[in-house]
Amino acid sequence: MMGMRRLHDIEKILTRQPLIHGFRYKGLLIIAHTARAAGLKLSDATALLDAYAKKCAPAYPCEANDTCTSILAAHAYSLPLAQKSSGPGLAKFFGLNRDDCEKMMLSTIYTEDMAEEKATARKRRIIRGNSIAAALKEAAKSAMSLDDYAKELSKNGIYLSNSQISRKLRSLRIPVKRGRPANP
Repeated sequence: MMGMRRLHDIEKILTRQPLIHGFRYKGLLIIAHTARAAGLKLSDATALLDAYAKKCAPAYPCEANDTCTSILAAHAYSLPLAQKSSGPGLAKFFGLNRDDCEKMMLSTIYTEDMAEEKATARKRRIIRGNSIAAALKEAAKSAMSLDDYAKELSKNGIYLSNSQISRKLRSLRIPVKRGRPANP
């Protein structure tokens, strides 16, 4: 579940660097919204906020006008939809750079350049999948065995195992000749 993974990432960050004065309210509110998105009950979210509030520098609440954690949690749960924070937005809020995200092995919080790399990789996978599908559809015009499909794809610089080809053919609803080739 994305919310639980995000909570785990926030925990990694806060063990490394506590929320400092000026960022405590917003940071605790982000945790409350994330707890709601993770499916935690209000009482569990309040307990979680209390634990993180004690770890702030200085501990939260320390001033007379600081909102208590139970009210923060209730506010997050009273909204019609949970507030969402983007991975790059949280990295910016917590002051993380690429090295920090990689060292802590964060899965849901990443920098802008990491987000661009993910998008580029996703586009490359889509383009590669489309070229494989086109090559398989072209090769499917004649009845071929899996080995013949593999040879045809290798001409286009695409190297897949027979099981990968078989799965792709099934997803494209292309019939494939099964069995061993007949002895000549």
